[in-house]
Amino acid sequence: MPFSFAEREQRALEGPVSLIQEFLDQLRTLLRSIVRETVEGFDFRPDLGAERGLIDGALADTEERGYFERASEGIYNANLEDTGLTGRSLSAKFGVLEALSEQLRRGLRKALKYILDMVNAVVGSIKAALGPAGVVADAIAELKDMIKAKIDIANGW
Repeated sequence: MPFSFAEREQRALEGPVSLIQEFLDQLRTLLRSIVRETVEGFDFRPDLGAERGLIDGALADTEERGYFERASEGIYNANLEDTGLTGRSLSAKFGVLEALSEQLRRGLRKALKYILDMVNAVVGSIKAALGPAGVVADAIAELKDMIKAKIDIANGW
């Protein structure tokens, strides 16, 4: 499943850093799977069309530059509370991601659109929390946007 967080509510209150880091790890895995494999039995690679190679190159660049790792490391010093990345707000964001992921697992292909929309909101909060270092979150969001745009067009969403 694209997103699943053990002890989400407790960790949102007591350990939001590890929860956000887990989100970033799961997001990287999801984007890789969309571009290079399948997601819950759905093959989105044809949806990426002729630009799949370009998107795969952007994914490789994101990985080589360590954007996910750098965002994850920056969370330790980030302003999480003022950006809704703690407590009930964080738990709600990730709870919605889990529910949408469950819909994808149950066979609703279009759930990916809403998962990626929700990811955008969370990555935006991470960018704000990181301050000037948030440029790495921008790179992650841009990669996600390329993928989402191609899938949206291919499916008429």
